[in-house]
Order: sequence, then structure tokens, then C-alpha cells
Amino acid sequence: MLGGPPPRGGPTGPNAEAESARLEEMRLSAREERFELLLQLGRYAELTADLRPLVREYPLRERLHAQLMAALYDSGRRNEALDLYMELRRRLVTELGMEPMPEMQQLQQRMLAGTPDPNRLHANHLRSVGH
Repeated sequence: MLGGPPPRGGPTGPNAEAESARLEEMRLSAREERFELLLQLGRYAELTADLRPLVREYPLRERLHAQLMAALYDSGRRNEALDLYMELRRRLVTELGMEPMPEMQQLQQRMLAGTPDPNRLHANHLRSVGH
């Protein structure tokens, strides 16, 4: 269920479309929760591979961008993470006339300052606790 779009050929109409959109949002939210866990575990290469196509598919979804930025940053790819932020910001301003949400702006500022995310345990800490 988490691996792709909903099946085609089912019921149609406004109620079916609304339900399909609701289920798609639930599926995406579940994937985002999984990505948070993978960030905690330090599985940055896997995350980057999973998140890049989703960021392309959902170019205005800030949480996916934040997760990809964190995976890039935590794997030592700071410039790529910051470039991703600038690309998202440009798209939001151009297409929606709005700035990124405050959490995204704070993430960018932490990355510029080299400050770790205070809301997230890092893989190095988890490894040291486990051994």
C-alpha cells in the first residue's frame, strides 16, 4: 500500500475523488513518518534515494524537502541541502507568492550556522548509546 499510487478503475465521482485524495495524503504522511525514523537511524543514502523522486513529484511539499535537506546535511552534503532550500523557496515565491514556513527557514539558518537540530537525536548519539 505504501509503495505507489492508488489502483485505477475503481469508483468515480466527487466522493471517490475526495476519498482518493484523503488516502493519498495518509499514504504520504505515513511515508514521511518512516523517513523521520530513517533520519534518526542515520540511513541517509537510503533516504536520499527515496526522497529525491518524491520531492520532484511533490515540489511544494515542505516536509519532504526538509527531510531531504536533513539527510543531505547530515551526510556532509551541506551545499546540496542549502541549494535545495533555495530551489524550494524560489518555487514557493514564484508559484504561490509565499515564503517557506518558519520551520523551513529555521532549518536553513541552522544549516548555515552549522548547528545541529535540537529536536532530533543524531545517529552518532544513537550508536554511542547502543554500545
